[in-house]
Amino acid sequence: MHHYQHRYGQHHQQYHRPVGDMSLAQHETMELHELLNFKTACAQKIQMMKNDVSDQQLRNLIDHDLQQTQRHIGELQSLLSRATGGVPRG
Repeated sequence: MHHYQHRYGQHHQQYHRPVGDMSLAQHETMELHELLNFKTACAQKIQMMKNDVSDQQLRNLIDHDLQQTQRHIGELQSLLSRATGGVPRG
């Protein structure tokens, strides 16, 4: 167990799981779903913005950001799949 100071001065305990243990608490799974939804919405918005940009340097930055966001989406999907035993929760 590791104690850390919460920003409001409360002490909380942080539990560390062994590497490879993908059992998540229900709230952790829900937070991953929320993050996945947020990243998916970001990717859609980035794609829409890209269509309105004429500056090539800015388009390159947007392309790079979109690639990173899509990679993060894939990583989150993989993590959720492992955590739920390959059974999507919705």
